[in-house]
Amino acid sequence: MSDEPDYLKVNSIHDFVYAVKTALEREQPDDVLDFMERFVKGIDKPKVVMTGAPASGKGTQCERLVKHLGVVHVSTGDILRDEVMSGHPLGQRVKEYMENGRLVPDTLVIDLVRRRLAEPDVQKKGWLLDGFPRTANQALMMRKASIIPDCVIRLDVPDELILGRITGRRIDPLTNKIYHVPTRPPPPGVKVVQRADDTEEVMKGRLASYYSNLPAVLKEYSCPVFTIPVSASDNPTITGGYILEKYQKLRWANLCKKTS
Repeated sequence: MSDEPDYLKVNSIHDFVYAVKTALEREQPDDVLDFMERFVKGIDKPKVVMTGAPASGKGTQCERLVKHLGVVHVSTGDILRDEVMSGHPLGQRVKEYMENGRLVPDTLVIDLVRRRLAEPDVQKKGWLLDGFPRTANQALMMRKASIIPDCVIRLDVPDELILGRITGRRIDPLTNKIYHVPTRPPPPGVKVVQRADDTEEVMKGRLASYYSNLPAVLKEYSCPVFTIPVSASDNPTITGGYILEKYQKLRWANLCKKTS
């Protein structure tokens, strides 16, 4: 039996149909198909922030949302690497910061994010911002740059589960494929290594930084924040279905308000 959750439920189709019915009853158009075409085109594209502690499973859930919502996955790490590879003057500045082990200034990162969100593919499909902003200053600068999400999805994972994921993680230096010693060990003959920052001591420091910044970051948002508890026994597919259902319910509720 498939682990995939019920399609109608996770996409809140009942709520969508209600929004359509409300609009039709209000407008009572002569040409229903023409009205429906304009109605669907008028639906706002998704704008979502996915946040959570390091190793909380953001990547897995981002993949699911990209698949089901058709949005563009936007990662500041990817943006910075692409800018460096471009050879543009701005990329050279980013490269200098990264090579010298310094943080890229928030003003520069926000400018790059704003430019990425303005590109045609994002404008057409909507965006899913992965793990950013991380600090209150970044969140404030995002708001001032009019980068406003519909909602924030926060994965809430116990520290002991995160520490277990990190300390058991191993990587094949030849393929960059990631394995996990207890749950997904490498095949026989594959030599793997542990990254220098995949230790309990380093991760505890990163977790402390995440928790110290979290309240101030969340305070900057005017949109709903959905906190999703995640335990060791949770199936990522089921969790993903729950996240999708929460977002789609909000999306269709907003659509009802917009068309009322």
